[in-house]
Amino acid sequence: MRRYCVLLVWLGLFASEGAFAERPAPERVREVVSRLGDEGFAEREVAQGRLAEWIGQWPRYLIVELAEAYGEAEDMEVRVRLREVLREPAILHLFHRPGGFIGIHMRPDTLDGVEVVRLSRVLDGLGGERAGLRAGDLVVGAAGKTAREIGGVEGFSRLVSAHPPGSNLPLVIQRDGKRFRVEVPLGVRTVGLQWMRERREEAEREFEAWLMNLGGGEEGSADFPVGHFPSE
Repeated sequence: MRRYCVLLVWLGLFASEGAFAERPAPERVREVVSRLGDEGFAEREVAQGRLAEWIGQWPRYLIVELAEAYGEAEDMEVRVRLREVLREPAILHLFHRPGGFIGIHMRPDTLDGVEVVRLSRVLDGLGGERAGLRAGDLVVGAAGKTAREIGGVEGFSRLVSAHPPGSNLPLVIQRDGKRFRVEVPLGVRTVGLQWMRERREEAEREFEAWLMNLGGGEEGSADFPVGHFPSE
């Protein structure tokens, strides 16, 4: 079971987890998992919230631990709640794997004879705005690459998409003749292309099949192992 989980993580999960000093030991994770079946509703809610918080901080580690716990769980309540905790992180990191999204509009420009990226618009509430980017900024470096190495707008788009949502993309920005570095938090593009919506739907189906495998379910049984769930 653990080998199967680790293989999936190795294939598709690259989110950064280095920003937090400590992560819960496996014994601590299992202790909180056991509380998902507590007799008290409030205690179950607190435990689920704690696991959701942890999986947001250490997705690679928690997906493996919780997937193994799901496969071993016999309590229906525990399985239902583990499914809810695992759903979005597993879809995002194991199956959907969308590229990062800054939330900017851009156009090509030149600086000292080299093609660079000029921001024409910064969308409200997304990573670019939170990092302090402004319309008119020039991107003259990204992820350790120079403007020449980036390769203009097309190269920059590929570079951003190669980084997963939830990670930070270091940029070198030139504004009013001065250069400075920023760390831009990457999100997920949620609107736009039809193929992205179709890929998301496919990823959700893959997630359900993965859970069935973890629980030892029989292929083709929509109600196994944790009952029928309404579409979300």
